[in-house]
Formats: sequence, C-alpha cells, structure tokens
Amino acid sequence: MMRFLSVALLVLVLTSCKGGANNVVLSSLDRSAKIQLFCADLELITGNLFDLRQVLPAEICSTETVFAPQVEAQFLGAVTQTQTGEVAVISFTRSAILDTNRTVPGVTALRVGEQPTGIQISPFEPTYTYVSSFSPKSVQAIPTEAVVTGDSASPTQQVRFEAGPTDLALHELASVGEIIRDEEGNLEHPRIPRHATVPPAEHL
Repeated sequence: MMRFLSVALLVLVLTSCKGGANNVVLSSLDRSAKIQLFCADLELITGNLFDLRQVLPAEICSTETVFAPQVEAQFLGAVTQTQTGEVAVISFTRSAILDTNRTVPGVTALRVGEQPTGIQISPFEPTYTYVSSFSPKSVQAIPTEAVVTGDSASPTQQVRFEAGPTDLALHELASVGEIIRDEEGNLEHPRIPRHATVPPAEHL
C-alpha cells in the first residue's frame, strides 16, 4: 500500500508539471500512510475549494466514461496524515489537494484524531468514510462530504475501544446506524460501523 501511495503521489506531481498547474501544495501532506480511492461529482467554488454533489461508483471514474456537461467527476484519494491526525483529499483528475476550510489561509485537511491507522470507503455505501485511530482509540463514521469539504449536515459518529485499533477492514454491507446511549451517556448498543470488521487491537 505504501508503494502504491508513493507511485500515486508521484503521478500527481508529474501530471501537475506536465499540465503547467501550480496548485499542488505538497507541504500540506504530512507523513501519509493509508489511501482510499473514490470518485465524486464536485462543484468548484474557488481555488482548491469544492462542494460535493454526490459520491459516484469508483469504477465509472475513468477516461472511457463520458459524463453530462454539468457533472464534474473527479478521481480522488483520501489519505491519512499520521503526523497531523488528519485526512487529506487529493484529486488525480485536477492534480490538486482539496481544501476543507474556507476561513483558514492555505490548504487544510479534516482533523480526525491522533495517529489515524486505517481508512475505508465502502463502494456500496460511499456516503460515509470510516477512519480508525490509535488515539482516541476509536473507529469513526465520518460523512464523506465532510472529508471532502470539511463540513456536512450529517453527524460524525464513533465507537471507542479499550486499545487503539491498528487497521480497519469493512464488510461490503457496512453502513451507519443509530448510536443508543443510556441516561448516563454510556453506549447501550454500539452499532457503528455496522457489519464492520476490526482486527484485534495491538499497541504500535
């Protein structure tokens, strides 16, 4: 996976140089670890800022696919940043790193917690992105819209573990369900990520 990520980022840089683009900000990537590829229809706001219209099936985001003029499908990668505890999104289509905060100068990424260890986006239910973190020892279900744009009307949910999960694998039917808490705020039925498989936690 690390080799694939290195090759992918190299392609991103070479494509930018070839096309004369100047909007790739490599300094915004900090100790990239895991990458999850996906496809989305984005609306350009300004610079590297986009609004997410919809997440598309990853297999249709290819050079052979012809989209309607109003659809701007982009081949994207959500990349965990272990140094900063963030998930950054890079666009292979535009050779750019997406910005997630319109009020902060420069390119920013979504904060997810210290030492993100795994990331998965189900091809069957891509509206949520699942991220495991060694600290705060949790698996989060984050709206993919928030990963791309920094904000979403849908809530982020999480389940905590005694030890930090070191990786994450999803069942193909993974989805987000309601979290039920008792009067003291304790989880009664931790139900997210439903149908997800998390390998035994180990200390790094």
